[in-house]
Amino acid sequence: MEKPAPEKVIERLKISKGMKILDFGCGSGEYSIPIAKTVGNLGKVYGLDKDINELQRLQKKAEKEGLTNVETMLGNESINLDKGSVDIVLLFDVLHYINGKKKLLKNLYNMLKSNGVLSVFPHYHFSREKLLKTISQGGFFVLKDEYPDEALYNFRKIE
Repeated sequence: MEKPAPEKVIERLKISKGMKILDFGCGSGEYSIPIAKTVGNLGKVYGLDKDINELQRLQKKAEKEGLTNVETMLGNESINLDKGSVDIVLLFDVLHYINGKKKLLKNLYNMLKSNGVLSVFPHYHFSREKLLKTISQGGFFVLKDEYPDEALYNFRKIE
């Protein structure tokens, strides 16, 4: 299945002005740029990737668009964001690259605000059952499966 269009993700996750979003494995900003436009100057998009070249492309795109609310972060499984500081985490087509999935999911859980959402588009190697089992190890609960025609799964942080 193809990744959902950025506009569809924004609509389905109800991303709005002022929100703080972490795009984990952001690449050159396929989702980061449209989301940054949506959250506006009161919001923030953290684009995290392990490839410095992709982050530089993202930064150039943000500058070209006049966006000052995109912060690039070089890294992999360790993330330096405050506890409870992020509304939504996007984990699109990257989970299969992560060795320490449980550790990463615990870190993401901690940085999400109460009732925050982890949105996952899994690689085709992940079955629905394997994905649900993996994500639940991080303390997340699946939201109602609203999109049975797509492989986009949303999980809520419940405290």
